[in-house]
Amino acid sequence: FEPDTNLVVFTDQSRGSMVVIDYGFDGKPIYIIDSLYPMEWQISNDTKTIDSLSCIKANCSFRGRNYEAWFSPDISVPFGPWKMGGLPGLIVDLKDDRENMLIRLTRITRADTRIYIPANITYTMAEHIRKMKELMKKLQGNARTSGSGDCISCQSESKYEFFAWEKIPD
Repeated sequence: FEPDTNLVVFTDQSRGSMVVIDYGFDGKPIYIIDSLYPMEWQISNDTKTIDSLSCIKANCSFRGRNYEAWFSPDISVPFGPWKMGGLPGLIVDLKDDRENMLIRLTRITRADTRIYIPANITYTMAEHIRKMKELMKKLQGNARTSGSGDCISCQSESKYEFFAWEKIPD
């Protein structure tokens, strides 16, 4: 499995949407569409300097997780990692309250390659999360084996966890 941070995300500010490019086990791209910035940020009065950037703290609860972000109004774009954004500055530090996810901006570069995104993408993030949850259940089911009587204890159980950016509902 690849870490979530390898996902490529494209945003369309005018439509309030994003396209995520993920990759299946066959290596082929999967194009997923979702809404952009549906979270409601609470901007605090807390400030700190990260590297050379003046930053302001903001918090939100989003799809089962609580996030803390530090954004820099000096870079006045509403972007951040994944779909996190919508603040009056670039998110340069982001974590959830359980520290399952910690992200810090290390550099900004300009990509010279063009990436093709097909028109009329209909596969949604909700569908993708449901399919990933089904896959995890299958993997967990396949990891359980029963003994055949040829050994003292041939029963085993493995646990797979899917650390998605968004909590997968039961």
